[in-house]
Amino acid sequence: MEENKDYKQQISVNEEEDFELNHSDKLVGVFTEPTKTFERMAKFPPKTVDWLLPLILLIIVAVLANFVMMSNPTIRYNVIEKNLAQVQNRLDKMVEEGKLTREQADSQLEMTRKMMEGKGVGIVLQAVGTTVSLFLFFFIIAAVFHVFVKTFLKGEGNYSSSLVAYGLPYYILIIEIILTVIAAMITDRMFTDLSVASFAAMDKSSFLGFILSKVDIFSIWYYTILGIGLAKMHKAKETGKYIALVYVIWLGFGIIFYFLGQNVTILRSFMK
Repeated sequence: MEENKDYKQQISVNEEEDFELNHSDKLVGVFTEPTKTFERMAKFPPKTVDWLLPLILLIIVAVLANFVMMSNPTIRYNVIEKNLAQVQNRLDKMVEEGKLTREQADSQLEMTRKMMEGKGVGIVLQAVGTTVSLFLFFFIIAAVFHVFVKTFLKGEGNYSSSLVAYGLPYYILIIEIILTVIAAMITDRMFTDLSVASFAAMDKSSFLGFILSKVDIFSIWYYTILGIGLAKMHKAKETGKYIALVYVIWLGFGIIFYFLGQNVTILRSFMK
C-alpha cells in the first residue's frame, strides 16, 4: 500500500512538472519566478504567442503613451522646438556646404514646422513609425542575442527560443512606459524612460548623459530576466554567463552605436 501511494505521488509530481503553462501563468512567472517559469517553458516547443502578444501590447502602449504625452501643451511645444532646432542645425550645415540656398532651407524648415504642428498627420506618422521600428528592431536585436548565445555559449535552443526569451519580459518594459507617462504628466517634461539621465533632464546625446541613461532600474531588471530566459530556453544549467553576455551586448553595442549615431541618426534607435 505504501509503495502504491508513493508511486501515485510520483506520477502526480511528474504530471505537474510536464504540465505546460498558459500565457497568463508565464506573464506572472516573469515577475515572480522567472527561472522556474523559463525552465518549465523550455520543456515544450517555443510558442509564437509568448513573444508576439507582449510585442503587440508594448507597441500599443508605446503609441498611446506618446499620444498622451503630446497632448500636454507644454511637452508638445518643447518637443517640437527641440526637433526643429535639430532640423535647423542640419539645414544650416547644408547651406554652408552649398547643398541648399538659404531660401530653400527656410522653406524646408517651415514645411517641417507645419508637419510637426499638424496634430492629425503627426500622430499618424508617429504611430506608423513606432510600429514599424519596434517590429523591425525586435527581430534584429533578438537575432543578435541569438547569434552570440549560439556562437559563444553553444546554446541548444533555436531562434524561436531566443524570440520568446527576448519578448516575454517586454511586460516589464510596458510597466516602465506607463510609469514614464505618469512622470511626464506630473513634471510637464517629455520622458523616454525612468533613467537617472531622464530625471536629471540631461542631454542624452552627450556621453555622460548616454551613460546615465543606462542607469535605469527597469532596463537592468529587463536585461537580467532576458539573461535568465536565454539560459533556460537554451537548456543551460547556469545563468551567470548568459546574464553577463547580455550585459556585455547591451552596454557594448550601446557604446558602439552611440558613437556611430553621432553621424547616422537612425542608429541612435539602437542605443537604448
